[in-house]
Amino acid sequence: MKRRLEAILDNLVDGIITFDPHGVIESINPAGAVILGYERDALLGQPIKSLLPALDDMTTGDALAALIEQVGSRGGEIVGRRKDGTLFPMYFAASQMKLNNRHLYTAIIQDLTERKFLESQVLEKERLNVALEKERELRDLKNRFLSMMSHELRTPLSAIQLANSMLRTYGDRLSEQKKRESYEAIDTQV
Repeated sequence: MKRRLEAILDNLVDGIITFDPHGVIESINPAGAVILGYERDALLGQPIKSLLPALDDMTTGDALAALIEQVGSRGGEIVGRRKDGTLFPMYFAASQMKLNNRHLYTAIIQDLTERKFLESQVLEKERLNVALEKERELRDLKNRFLSMMSHELRTPLSAIQLANSMLRTYGDRLSEQKKRESYEAIDTQV
């Protein structure tokens, strides 16, 4: 049964870390070591605060207890630190257990880097879609404006053209009054 349980833990894609109330790491599965960029054995006996920047100022177990209480067994997003010092978004859930009259904590960790990247891509796509829709609305508004202006200009231009045509064709036969009316029609339409 013990080997079966170890095989299950060793093949999980989520990192599993156990640590004592002082934050000393007692075990970590291979996925946890990969997520954090360490060899599995290199983390044993090390303080968990080296992996969690939120605990950098930890002088007692109070900060660790506060973090565990904050995220609890439901988990939450915190910042993790890899071996090379890079920070990354990490899901962290921890719960307390009692084993052989000792209190231990078990934490589940997941690297959220790819998920955050995909979320940012989705948000960027949504932002671009909104901008594209606004651009379409502006283009439609411009087209309607140009259509309306074209229509509004055609009416007076037609009147000007008619008055001009009458003057050109019948100007020598029109009375001064009719000529003045044609010129006034042109001025009014202009």
